[in-house]
Amino acid sequence: FDSDIITQVLRSPENLKKHIEQIISVVINNGYDGIDLDYESFYLADKKQFFQFLEELSTQLKSNNKKLVFTAHPKWGDLIPYSTYVQTRGVQDYKKISDLSDELRIMAYNFFGRKTDMAGPNAPLNWIEQIIKYSIYIGVPREKIVIGLGLYSYDWSDRPMSQSPSNIINLEW
Repeated sequence: FDSDIITQVLRSPENLKKHIEQIISVVINNGYDGIDLDYESFYLADKKQFFQFLEELSTQLKSNNKKLVFTAHPKWGDLIPYSTYVQTRGVQDYKKISDLSDELRIMAYNFFGRKTDMAGPNAPLNWIEQIIKYSIYIGVPREKIVIGLGLYSYDWSDRPMSQSPSNIINLEW
């Protein structure tokens, strides 16, 4: 969740090498099938370094017959004026990630959440459909898409209820 820490890892060849070695070591020494990376905050300026990292990690995992899974923020278009994690969503190019990973897990929850001004569904169905359609549209193989859903709820007694979440979803790609 800390872009500054990720920057320190990605922009230092020594830190990056050590980070990859540690991931590979944890996976192999514990007999895991692979790793699920859930890095939730990036600076847009780190996009190139992020994909260099992902490519190197993917290569090393595959050479050890291990899987790479990446968990990403929800995206449902390229022209969306996202209100949160704008730089992170710019870095998380679903197509490139899916080319390097075995699975793309998309966090399809918190459309309305703790930080929203209005109450509403955690994961409106039409929003989830748009996330999936967008992912397929940009070239993510269907078999690599995994949708993460939140199985929790919020106390909405402190804010007004949204009339229709479908009216506020911008579906332009």
